[in-house]
Amino acid sequence: KAKRLYSQLSKSESQLARLCLETRGRARQHELSVRGLLDRDTRGQALQEEINRQLQGMKGIIASKAFAGAVAEAAVINELRSLPFGCSVFNDVRLKAGRYIHFGGNPIMSAQIDTLVITPAGVFVVEVKNWSRGFAQSGEGFSPFEQVERASYLVLDLLRRAGFRVQTQSIIATNGSLPAKGDHKVTVVPIRRIRQYIENDNAAGVDVYGVRAALGL
Repeated sequence: KAKRLYSQLSKSESQLARLCLETRGRARQHELSVRGLLDRDTRGQALQEEINRQLQGMKGIIASKAFAGAVAEAAVINELRSLPFGCSVFNDVRLKAGRYIHFGGNPIMSAQIDTLVITPAGVFVVEVKNWSRGFAQSGEGFSPFEQVERASYLVLDLLRRAGFRVQTQSIIATNGSLPAKGDHKVTVVPIRRIRQYIENDNAAGVDVYGVRAALGL
C-alpha cells in the first residue's frame, strides 16, 4: 500500500510541477500583454497590425466569387420588392422531386433555386449569376443554363402532378458574364431589368396561392 501511495504521490508531484510551469508561462504572457497595453508605441503597433489583418480579410471577402454572388442576389431581391400586389417572391428555395425524374438523360431528385417568382402570369425560376469574364470562359463552373433548366423542369413536374398547367420560365439574372448559351431555352436578363421583364408578361389566370401550396411554399 505504501508503494502504491508513493507512486501516486510521484505522479501528483509531476502533475503539480507541470501545472506550475504552465501557470508561470501564462502569467508571463499576461505580464507582457499588460506591459504592451501600457506602452503607447507597442499598443499603437499592435492596433495597426490588427487593422491591417482585418483589412486584408475584408479585401479577400470582397474579391471572392461568393461575395459577388451575394451582391447580385441582394440586387435581385431589391428589384423584385416592387412587383405588383398578388405576386409572390421566394429566395433560396430547395425543392425535392419525391421520386426519380429525368431531364436531358440525367436524374433529378432536388433543386436549389436562387429566386422563385409566382405571378398571375406564371412561374419564373431565376438563377442569379455575377461571374467575371475569365471565370465564365474557363469552363470551371457548372453550366448555369443547364442548372436553371433542371430546376424549372422540377418545378413543372411538381405542378403537373398537382394538376396545374402553368407556364414556367427559366431566367438567368446577371450583372456579369456567362459562357456560351448554345441551344438552351433560357432567357438572360440584366438584373436591373428583371422586374420589368416579369411584369411585361401579359398572361393571366394563374392561381398564385394554389401554386404556392403545390410547391410547399
